[in-house]
Parts: sequence; C-alpha cells; structure tokens
Amino acid sequence: MKNPQEKAFYRLVGARIRSLRGKLSQEQLAKAIHMTRTSIVNIETGQQKLLVHNLFRIAEALNLKPSDIIAPLEPTGDEPPPVPVSEHVHADVNQWITRGVAKAFERSTS
Repeated sequence: MKNPQEKAFYRLVGARIRSLRGKLSQEQLAKAIHMTRTSIVNIETGQQKLLVHNLFRIAEALNLKPSDIIAPLEPTGDEPPPVPVSEHVHADVNQWITRGVAKAFERSTS
C-alpha cells in the first residue's frame, strides 16, 4: 500500500478487529474463517488489505455485523469518514462501498 490514507484506514480497521476479538485468539479466529493466523496478524496490523468477503466472515465469527467493525472508526465531523477506494475497482462497486459506509455512519451517530 503506497497511499498513506489507505494505510491508515487499514490500520484502523485492523485495530478495531483486534479490539473486538477480545479473548478469541488469532489462531481461533483464523480457523473459524478459514484463513491463516499470519493473515489475521497482517490484517490486524494493517499490512494486508481486508477483502469485503473476509470482513463479513470476521464479523460473523465475532457475532457482529460488518458495520459494527467499520462504523465506529471515529469520524471527526458530520460527514462519514473518507473511504479510500481503488481506481481499479468498478465505479459501481466504489459507490456501493461509499454508500455502505455512509449508512453505517448514520446508524453510529444516531
């Protein structure tokens, strides 16, 4: 990841997952979602991008909704936090992600 905002975003998401994991070990989480412990370590430290389907798997393993993981990333204003998206992803997918974050933001602030 070369973009500093993107790096910061994934570090925040990883830290959030780490805090929500509680007493569940990285190994236990990895086994529950069919990933390696190394991948969990990399996700939690922001070194590996978190794919959307893995976000859903992690949320399910933690008995959460995906929005419970990404919504409380401490936005600083009345707008949802900016979501770094890749220019390599189809515009419709980028819009879907942005709308999802905006909805999660609305729920977390109401």
